[in-house]
Amino acid sequence: MAPMRGNGGDRRSRPRYPIEAALEWVIQGRRAAAGRGKTINLSSGGILFESDQAVAERMQIELTIAWPARLDDVAGLTLHVTGRTVRSQGKCAAVKILHREFRTRPVAGRPVVPLRTRH
Repeated sequence: MAPMRGNGGDRRSRPRYPIEAALEWVIQGRRAAAGRGKTINLSSGGILFESDQAVAERMQIELTIAWPARLDDVAGLTLHVTGRTVRSQGKCAAVKILHREFRTRPVAGRPVVPLRTRH
């Protein structure tokens, strides 16, 4: 997949990739909120996503993204991101990634570890 090419005024130092994946987000604390949405694009340093509701700027946020690829064609992957919203416009928000981690999840109807059977 080729990265998105920015315009002449784009100051991003990392290439962005157009990946559309379902996500859930949570903001903890005094202004707690939660919602669902989908990614628009992402890079190693940030994520732009569209939400079912507006997301405030300068908030600590946790994203759980259903990654579109599988590990060894068996286990689904979820990308867990902790970050800070740096920009918000309408129902779109940009998040600076502070921490990220892939976790596995089983694919419906298929075991993560092959079952051993007796012969």
